[in-house]
Amino acid sequence: MLRAIHARSGIDYAFPDLNDPLFFVKKVRVVDERINSALILKLCAETYLLVDEGRPQDKMTAMRELQDEVLREAAARGLEEIHASVPTVEITRGFDKRLMQLGWEKDRPGWNLWSRQTRCR
Repeated sequence: MLRAIHARSGIDYAFPDLNDPLFFVKKVRVVDERINSALILKLCAETYLLVDEGRPQDKMTAMRELQDEVLREAAARGLEEIHASVPTVEITRGFDKRLMQLGWEKDRPGWNLWSRQTRCR
């Protein structure tokens, strides 16, 4: 049923492997004894970068070395991807170029990252 709902949605991403343990919350809504929607959570990691002042090449070296270690550890713990939110402020101007040099890709065009705290108010 979920595969059919996904196919009818018209959104162009592959149906997820719901047996993957990274999908750790799976809820469905049933109406008239039929599943009509689902909300599924996949574990991922948000990236925070803290770099002290210095020459641009020193910062890049630090980011490259730290990234290599972080990616290895994240993969060893089963994570398939990590995310970064970069503000569009003067201090980050040109940072997208550095991220691309480190192998990062912008999320799909037309898609925006949204966040929500888990604590209900």
